Amino acid sequence: MNKRLSFYLSVALIVLSLGLTGVFRLQQAKIDQQTEITAKKLSNRRKKLDTIKRERAKRNMNSSLKSTNPNIKGSAQQQSALNDLNNTTQKFFKVVMTANSREEFATRKNKVSGIATQDVLNNKDLFNSGNDSTGHSIIGALHLHFKFDSVTVYGSSVNDDGTLTGNVIVYYDTWQGDNDPATVADVYQVSYDTHQKKLTSVSRVANLAVTSTND
Repeated sequence: MNKRLSFYLSVALIVLSLGLTGVFRLQQAKIDQQTEITAKKLSNRRKKLDTIKRERAKRNMNSSLKSTNPNIKGSAQQQSALNDLNNTTQKFFKVVMTANSREEFATRKNKVSGIATQDVLNNKDLFNSGNDSTGHSIIGALHLHFKFDSVTVYGSSVNDDGTLTGNVIVYYDTWQGDNDPATVADVYQVSYDTHQKKLTSVSRVANLAVTSTND
């Protein structure tokens, strides 16, 4: 009798344990689902706030550009030019410093033709065939890859002719085959025409230290 009672009690405890485990898992699933929903709501709210901030900043900038106060207008024109330089430089190097194949390397020039003058597009240090002396693709043969990461732009004041210059640090990852990537930083000097909305000169002036992403 005692053995049978002990057996039933053991079975009951197992069933109870399984039931509690199921309840806990169900509760955890509900918590995870609620956490995911909350995270999405917060992300959407942040995006909306960022949009509102950008629109407000744009309105303030447009208002300042139309100001009758020469100091306010001049400051706004300077900031607007620096913003254009930063945005154009970002777009330019995002294309130029990204390639995973011979075909992608070759199309970079056309992709930035709308934001760079012909002088820049003719720069062989930036745009070349990517072939060695025998006509074979260096990128294809060595399985080279490089991918844009970010830029930091330091711009000058706008000149009377509507141009300005800037020093740019370009960060990008590069790797060969299945090897681990390394982060490279190049320093460029650029010139920008606020009337054409184009980069008129791009030249590399230095290469900074290479850092392994696993360091």
